[in-house]
Amino acid sequence: MAEELLGHVLRMDRVKRGVTQRELQRRVTVLAIKERPNLPEEIRARLLSAPENDIEIDGKFYWSGISRSFVSKIERGVSKFATEKERHFLAEALGVDPNRYVGIEVDPMNLLIPTANMIERSIVFEPHDKQAGVSILSYFAEILNKRYTGLDVKTAIVRKRPVNPTL
Repeated sequence: MAEELLGHVLRMDRVKRGVTQRELQRRVTVLAIKERPNLPEEIRARLLSAPENDIEIDGKFYWSGISRSFVSKIERGVSKFATEKERHFLAEALGVDPNRYVGIEVDPMNLLIPTANMIERSIVFEPHDKQAGVSILSYFAEILNKRYTGLDVKTAIVRKRPVNPTL
């Protein structure tokens, strides 16, 4: 599966199985909670009863070990790394081969190698327009993928954090 992004492969598998992003997140979180060693049974039971929430007991906070937006970040290409264990959790949660996601690139920038056939454009959005702009660009990428299915066409949306000068 060379030249593919984990987020794209994961989204295709998830949609094919009729699983929502939220449901996949819940399944992965439950697997992570069950996998945690040395977690007292009371805490494990409380985490499993509401896997999308952190819990507090006697001033201590406990969580599943998986970010609340883990699946979303992987699918959007925001995450730059996924451990082998996290990849196995994803596979088990979707009921696919345990090695399905091993070795697939997570970071879109690692697949973008400048070539003579590359077109690069920059757009700067005002803060209040940023979310709408990214949504439009994401939709544009979907249209390109559908229109040019037989060609090796890649798109990437790179978001750079603004530099805040200090005075």
